[in-house]
Amino acid sequence: EKYTTFQGDEVTDTLAAVDLYWPVRFLNEELVLVDTPGANSLTKSAFETTRMQLKKSSAILYLFNGQKGLETTDHELLNEFVSNGKKVFLVGTHIDRMNSSHEWNEVVKEVQFNLDDMSNFDIIGVSST
Repeated sequence: EKYTTFQGDEVTDTLAAVDLYWPVRFLNEELVLVDTPGANSLTKSAFETTRMQLKKSSAILYLFNGQKGLETTDHELLNEFVSNGKKVFLVGTHIDRMNSSHEWNEVVKEVQFNLDDMSNFDIIGVSST
């Protein structure tokens, strides 16, 4: 329950992780993708689960809503991980829901401007589908 749902602060500690396997040619035993609850989780325990997993990760694909850009919590986490030497790739989702590519370009400029003091991030946009 701790890793599959976060409906409240009282969660069980009996489940350490949920492993799902899918045969994908470009993945091998040396690459593991971990889906975490996210930085803007509804509960403190979900947020801490995310933070702890990302501390153990070699690199981070950091997804954010491409229609909204990054939030304060995102900036804090990104600063923490960049300071600890993590390679972070920013991935804006749902860009197909924008009215034009100009809107996405404006989000990218804003993200780059707000993160200018941290690092040079690679930012890509992906469709919601």
